Amino acid sequence: MIRNYLKTALRRISRDKGLAFIKVLGLSIGITCCLVIYTFVSYELSFDQHHEKADQIYRVVQHTKYTDDTYYWSSTAYPLAEALRNDFPNDLSLVTQTAGPVTRNFGLADSDSELDKFDEEQVLFVDPYFWQVFDVNWLQGNSETAFSNMNSAVLTKSLAVQVFGKSSVEANKVIGKILQLNHKDALQITGVVDDPPVTSSIRFRMLVPYEFFRVNNPYFAENWSGNYQGTTYIIPQADTPVSELERQIDTWKSKYLDEQDRQRISYALQPLPEIHTETLYSTSINSYTMPMKVTRSASWIGIFILLIACINFINLAMAQASRQAKEVGVRKVLGGSRVQLFTQHLSENSLIVGGAIVISLLLTTFCLRQINDLLAVFRLELSLSSNIIGISLLLALIVSALATVYPALVVSAFEPVKALKGNIVSFRDRSFGLHKSLIVLQFSIVLVLGTCALVVYQQLKYVQDIDLGFTTEAIVTTKVPSEQQTEALRTRLLNQPAITEVTLATGAPTATGIRNGTTARLPHQTEVDGIESEMKSIDLHYLDFYQLELIAGRNFTRTSTQFDEFIVNETLANALFTSPEAALGQELDINEGRATIVGVVRDYHNNSLQEEISPGVFINWDYGIYEAAVRLSGLSDGLAQLKEGWEAVFPQRVYEYAFLDDQLASSYQLEQMILRGFTIFAILAILIACLGLIGLTTFSLTRRTKEIGIRKVLGATVQQVFALLSQQYLKLIIIAAVIAVPVANYFLADWLADFAYRITIAWWFFVLPTAMVLLIALIAISTQTLQAATRNPMDSLRNE
Repeated sequence: MIRNYLKTALRRISRDKGLAFIKVLGLSIGITCCLVIYTFVSYELSFDQHHEKADQIYRVVQHTKYTDDTYYWSSTAYPLAEALRNDFPNDLSLVTQTAGPVTRNFGLADSDSELDKFDEEQVLFVDPYFWQVFDVNWLQGNSETAFSNMNSAVLTKSLAVQVFGKSSVEANKVIGKILQLNHKDALQITGVVDDPPVTSSIRFRMLVPYEFFRVNNPYFAENWSGNYQGTTYIIPQADTPVSELERQIDTWKSKYLDEQDRQRISYALQPLPEIHTETLYSTSINSYTMPMKVTRSASWIGIFILLIACINFINLAMAQASRQAKEVGVRKVLGGSRVQLFTQHLSENSLIVGGAIVISLLLTTFCLRQINDLLAVFRLELSLSSNIIGISLLLALIVSALATVYPALVVSAFEPVKALKGNIVSFRDRSFGLHKSLIVLQFSIVLVLGTCALVVYQQLKYVQDIDLGFTTEAIVTTKVPSEQQTEALRTRLLNQPAITEVTLATGAPTATGIRNGTTARLPHQTEVDGIESEMKSIDLHYLDFYQLELIAGRNFTRTSTQFDEFIVNETLANALFTSPEAALGQELDINEGRATIVGVVRDYHNNSLQEEISPGVFINWDYGIYEAAVRLSGLSDGLAQLKEGWEAVFPQRVYEYAFLDDQLASSYQLEQMILRGFTIFAILAILIACLGLIGLTTFSLTRRTKEIGIRKVLGATVQQVFALLSQQYLKLIIIAAVIAVPVANYFLADWLADFAYRITIAWWFFVLPTAMVLLIALIAISTQTLQAATRNPMDSLRNE
């Protein structure tokens, strides 16, 4: 029996190759999209789940209140961890403190080779409790002895192989080796561990005892007021409610914080699994944050595209039923039962679903490789796991239920007499039946995706084209390892013919790396009443180099080891004084000291465009110079001369450079990923929907062959027949557009709210996608409709 069902199913598929191809292609694309999105969402939601105690770990975060705003920090003061450990022994099971990750320069102690020096960007200082809180797999050494001496270091396997070679790692010859930190401190290798999974918010390639950091940075390690890349993690006792613990900490903090800090600083506990998806706090260093709204949106897109594919399948199967009506009638007259007819129809469509699943698994494997390469900046490692195979089987069952059971029930329920006469409900019925409702739903989803893609593109274009308030053209940046050699570096670089300008500062006007903050206030104000501001140390050439406009006052005339002058931006001047001119000559306090305001610059975008322009202070201070920016007259010669001049001043360090334009663009990587996603899935959704239209049009025209012939005999023109055949589909798309507009507007307004500077949603954002979909749909169905409209009516009226 089963063999006969399969033979009959294969015979029908072979007879309707075109229809079978459309079914398989549409379903394959839909399932592939669903699998790819499922893999991506599962990957993002798996962050930090590899730790055995993941559900018990909390990160202590800090909320700092100012007069005008509240700032949210993922970092906390370094003394916090030890104080919590000592004062809450009954409420906290474990407390651990980390510092970093930071970049440090290393070299092999017994080698002067250029190849044996390197900069490592993921150096993390951890205390002995780190191993008890987080899972680390030891390959060499152990947690009990690794940090018995503070001048120790534990390397990940990848770093150990990079520095000492694969053979030394495999032969266990790494422990005991010496690395020279900043050509000063000797660190002995005491262990090798597995690299943290890419789905870890806590990333490192070298672990150094926190005690080493504390001894070498006493000001930071003992400061309760500032945040300097310190992070505190805790595991509460099982019987301690988190809300109660937060309340106790809020009362307890007064033991260590001064009066001003007690008023403005509060602490909260953030579950470890939320670190990767919560955008309120800063991104973990060397990692990234994936907002939960993005993963939710991706999930819905996957469901909707699969739904579009299933709708296509159902509509095509129901349209095909009109051709099978007489066959069903004959089978019922000859004694065929409804169960047999149901099974026959189900087997035929299940074969198509099975084929689509196999094809989609192959396509998914290919797509995941492309996504990993395309989004390499996020360090994704998406792959087709055994879990995906199980999901594919589940999808096969769901799709079979959605796309094959209902058509099979309808076909098997045909009454023999009506079926033999061809008198069954077909897609051409004028009433809004299931088929038309499904098409409206299908194109509503398509138009929502298309509109979202257009608005995301327009917002990113707006971001790229907006005037930042400073120049970024032909600027290359590089690190300044030593503040004592800034003038030597400037002199060396300006002697190079392809380098026209040089400035040394904390960083570019828009923060792309290290960002220093301070509290600006008038001398009579307390720190609580101050304004959180960005602080940059700059040289005398900075304003001219970046073409920042002074609207009041003057530039610095000197820099010093002890600053005595400020230049502020408009935002800060207007917040504290009646006008920029009124700010000149006034004294201003910041956390680092007091000085006189000598200039005010016109506002420029010192943050990415997701945020508003924040108050800013420039200082004539030699401290805090981390970056050199140069303008080149020729790219290839300029880069070579920059490298030569830099290495002449810092021969023991590793040279690196970056283009400022690229650094600024990196602020919008997530938005670029969203744009690519919406664009690709919108195109695929349109493709699937139009494939369905082609199939439906073909079967609709088959049913209306005689009608078309009669209309032409009665004088209908080709244009009239074409309009008649096309309008039913175009009307459905317009109805879909009416539904899609408010839905798309809701989601887009929510997304654009994350940008302080954003476009206005215009009417044409909805009209253009609708017009494009109408045009594409018209092209898709025009081949069949024009062929039917131009056919000789005598051929149409012949006996079928």
